[in-house]
Amino acid sequence: MVAENEKYVSLKKESEVEAQKDDKDTHQMSHKEWKKMKRKQKRQLLAKNRKSENTNIHEGSSSDEEKKIREEKEKEMQHILFLEREKLAQQLFQAKIERQKKEKDYLEEQQRKIKEEWEELQKMEEKEKDRRERDEQREKDRKNAWHNPIAPVNYNSQRPQNNCPFFMKTGACKYGDTCSRTHEYPAESNTVLLPGMFSHFRLDQTLIDEYDTDLSLEYEDTDLYNSFLEFYQDVLPEFQSIGKVIQFKVCSNCAPHLRGNVYVAFEKPEDASKAIIKFNGRWYAGKQLNCEYRTIDKWKSAICGLSFQNSCPKGNVCNFLHVFKNPNNEFRDSDYDYQYNSRKRAFHRYESRQGSYRRIFK
Repeated sequence: MVAENEKYVSLKKESEVEAQKDDKDTHQMSHKEWKKMKRKQKRQLLAKNRKSENTNIHEGSSSDEEKKIREEKEKEMQHILFLEREKLAQQLFQAKIERQKKEKDYLEEQQRKIKEEWEELQKMEEKEKDRRERDEQREKDRKNAWHNPIAPVNYNSQRPQNNCPFFMKTGACKYGDTCSRTHEYPAESNTVLLPGMFSHFRLDQTLIDEYDTDLSLEYEDTDLYNSFLEFYQDVLPEFQSIGKVIQFKVCSNCAPHLRGNVYVAFEKPEDASKAIIKFNGRWYAGKQLNCEYRTIDKWKSAICGLSFQNSCPKGNVCNFLHVFKNPNNEFRDSDYDYQYNSRKRAFHRYESRQGSYRRIFK
């Protein structure tokens, strides 16, 4: 507005100067000409005023547009700066949140470890306390308990050492190491014992259900004997591949110390040693085999004589050997302690005179 006023004042001064110049010439003009000249000057003055106003308006509009453009650029710049500051603030806020979360997790982890250590310490203290209490109670009971007088130093040497008759006959005793008699284990023998090598469900269940009269309805003797035949055909060739086998017996007793025991007698003790080296520690039917030397002097005294007639009064818990009958009566000579030696020829002569070998032992 100040610039427009200044321009208007300058134009007015110029018109006044021109008017003064014209006044000098008016004395030489007529009244008509003078009026005409005034009108002309007035029109010129109005035209200048309009022109100056248009220029001012144009300049004002251009300056307004430039001002708007500058304001828009300034706003855009301010918006960009705002976005950058907002982004930076968001990053700082996220970093702060993550740092707080990590600190919280670290504190929780430390508290959890401290709690676990404390609980473990409490458990150890409780266990130690219980152990001390048990030891004190045991010591108290030991002091208060009555016991027999201490035996003399040479007590065992004074007692006569008697051999266990069942162990001497069968190579097994139901009392095991707790037996009051002596069990002599041979360092070398031609007979090998494999305890519990043969297994069948009926042998285990019969001992449990000894007085169950319905057990025979569920399991027949033929099933057990067929299982034995499969075992016989599977195992015997393995032992025969080592050396000559003169006796092979599998126990059908249900007593734990005889259940499933396998006796293998070789002609030579060297073959028995090879069998122990080969089969000891091996696995068969899910069981690890344990081979031991045994001395069986007479198989006739080891095998229960009433077992084949099913008339044994002790039944499955008999301490003598109840064995399966080998197919084709194989190794039957050893059952009666016959030896294939110098008597072999005489035996065959006796068999030819009396008839069939099978009829002799019926």
